[in-house]
Amino acid sequence: MEPLKWKNAFKTSQSLLTWCEVWILDKKRTWISNIKTTFFALATIIFDITLLMEMQLLFNRRDYEAISIHLATLSLYVGFTIKIIMFMRKTEQLRNLIELFDWPGLDDIPAQFQQNKTRSIMSSNFISRFYFITVSFNITLYLNRPLYSSYFEYPIEFSYPLPYWGKYCLIALQVFCVYYTVLVGIAFDLLHASLARTATELLDILCKTITSFKPVNKDNPEAEELKFLTNCAIKHRHIKYLLVFMDFRLANSSEKVFTNILMWQYIVSIVSICNGTFQLTHTDSSVRLSMICNSLFVFNVLFEIAVFCWFAGLFTAKSVEVSTAYYMYDWLNSSQKVKKCLLILMHHSQQPIYMTAGTVIRLSMASFLQVVKAAYSYFTLMQSLYNKSI
Repeated sequence: MEPLKWKNAFKTSQSLLTWCEVWILDKKRTWISNIKTTFFALATIIFDITLLMEMQLLFNRRDYEAISIHLATLSLYVGFTIKIIMFMRKTEQLRNLIELFDWPGLDDIPAQFQQNKTRSIMSSNFISRFYFITVSFNITLYLNRPLYSSYFEYPIEFSYPLPYWGKYCLIALQVFCVYYTVLVGIAFDLLHASLARTATELLDILCKTITSFKPVNKDNPEAEELKFLTNCAIKHRHIKYLLVFMDFRLANSSEKVFTNILMWQYIVSIVSICNGTFQLTHTDSSVRLSMICNSLFVFNVLFEIAVFCWFAGLFTAKSVEVSTAYYMYDWLNSSQKVKKCLLILMHHSQQPIYMTAGTVIRLSMASFLQVVKAAYSYFTLMQSLYNKSI
């Protein structure tokens, strides 16, 4: 059986983005791809226009509760649409970034750590599949609201009058665009989380390789040790450049591809969590299925942003451990030249590596808590405005 490659960790997200024509594997597009892209783009634009039309009507009515409910819908789907546009401008850079994982040095790991590599790849795909299934289930419940509640005429509220055939066209448009924009949008975040997860595992294997190394050549151990440490330094530098825009001449790092997309996701998440919680607190408790939908919605948004914050934080923590691994290297019997080399490597690897959103927010569980706090502050504001309008 052929061993798995590191880029297989992105297979789930990559397959979905490829089918949706957001991520083209080949540089040459076929006529079928052009037709699909045109159809997806037109459908998404029309869908967003209907959302904006409904929001304008609600503002004219001054119905604050309905505005809050629709604002959660509007911010989510328009936000995902903007993320798709931002991502499609970076597809060439992302393609080059993924190709960097084919560098032979990343696969040059000791046999005892091959299992760690396989486990990392499988866990990344498992998390992606689990979240896709959870979100798909939630979307299905959400879109079937007209079936279990007579209050809803459409899956997403639309107050303008339509002819008989227009209603069915609008329902079909809403169902398709909700699945398309949401699944594609979360695929970006899961792809970023998989990149961080893979880079963390690469650093972990590097640390274990450094601490477990024993020179075999007894006649000239210094040359063997220097060669080993040089290869470790090159691999460490390559991993850093995969994830962080360390060199402004480098145009293929994930920081270059994802930083603005993640910043936009931060803003969308704050609005979505706030409005989703507002809906949950004002949902009639007798409509249990509606409460389940709102609860799952809040959970999915929290899980989405928590995943890439968690793995980004792990990557930062693991980046500091490389310096410790050099210190734990068996250097007592090494030559002065090897010890000086270790000191230099320890000094250069002491600086933590951060992944950012918008090059401003350092991704970690602390930044995740900032999102929750901001959403709660926004929620209390909405609640006070709602109480005054009663």
